[in-house]
Order: sequence, then C-alpha cells, then structure tokens
Amino acid sequence: MNRTAILAAAIVVIALAFANVVLGVNLVLPLEAARERGAGAPWYVVWAMIAVTVASAATLGAFLIGAGLRKK
Repeated sequence: MNRTAILAAAIVVIALAFANVVLGVNLVLPLEAARERGAGAPWYVVWAMIAVTVASAATLGAFLIGAGLRKK
C-alpha cells in the first residue's frame, strides 16, 4: 500500500475509535439507571468491551501512522 492509503486508513480507524466512545456515552444508560434495573454488572461489561475496542483501534491507528511515516 502507498503511504497516503495507510495514513488515510489510520485516520479512519482513529475516527472510529472516537465514534465508539461517543456512541457508548449516548447509548449506554448511566450507572445509576442501570443499577435501578438490576443491570449493574452488565454495565461494567459493556464499558469494558468499549474500552478494549477503543484501545485496539488506537493501537492499530498508531501502528498504521508509524508504518506510513517510516522511511523505506
């Protein structure tokens, strides 16, 4: 792949990580509301999954930026 495509893919991956956090904040109930419904433990599981996905996307984005900027 050429450098432009690699850097574009890195930007898209980092944007998806940001979108994942925004969607999580807007779609997941607050902890207090989840506890009222008896769903406190699943709330933590959902946020753990969101954190792992964001960390993976950030790592992939950083790797792609590093690969795109590396000299041949």
